[in-house]
Amino acid sequence: MANAELKKLNSKIDALGKRTAKWRDDVQVVLCQVAQQAFDGSNVDPATRLVKVLTGADAKAIIHWIEAHMPAIWVKAEEKFRFNKSFVGEYDAVTLLAEAWWELATKPKNVSSSLDCIDAVRDLIKRLEREVAAGKKEVSHQEAIIELKAVCGKLERAA
Repeated sequence: MANAELKKLNSKIDALGKRTAKWRDDVQVVLCQVAQQAFDGSNVDPATRLVKVLTGADAKAIIHWIEAHMPAIWVKAEEKFRFNKSFVGEYDAVTLLAEAWWELATKPKNVSSSLDCIDAVRDLIKRLEREVAAGKKEVSHQEAIIELKAVCGKLERAA
């Protein structure tokens, strides 16, 4: 690729970055408005609509942001939000604007075109350990965590 072509390409990439940043900020503002609807009118339909129209965005990050910051819970089977009556919190636009939804998106270092079973099990172990440490749920078969760690260690040593 010639130097001039590379310069043009880099310019296009930079422009995409600027447009993406603007788009993310626009989504953040809309999320805050969606949150206000949920807090003020117990209406979570705009949250569902937002997730459905943002094809190509990291829906998982947006859903997690909504569940963490407003009285809404995603019902996967129905592909929609339901009002979460047990949510604890209040509408605070300043805080919501500061909590960037894209920070919850999958980081490039965590994207892979292959699956390493040991890494997947290690991730599961970390999640289980966080759940146990939080103490919010009753955990049965806790000894399985120790067994899973042992199996991972054995497989890694054998590789």
